[in-house]
Amino acid sequence: LKFGKLVAEDGRTLASTKAKGLTKISVIDENGEEMATIDHKWNGVVKSLLTSADKYLLLFASDLDPAKKASVLAISIAFDFVTD
Repeated sequence: LKFGKLVAEDGRTLASTKAKGLTKISVIDENGEEMATIDHKWNGVVKSLLTSADKYLLLFASDLDPAKKASVLAISIAFDFVTD
């Protein structure tokens, strides 16, 4: 994962991200199609102030194959680490 992109070993961009507002990120494939949306959900005041716990909603495109779902999940996990 480099600069909002999932890059293959040969340098090809497999997926990229695009902000859709303050809390939503769109994951775009190499053809420009949206594969998924990552939405950072509100935890409430206490959890947000006293813990580092985060909640995300991950919505996949209905026709997404399992390999691409795995890539999107990897992007989501990396996104959580980067934003903490």
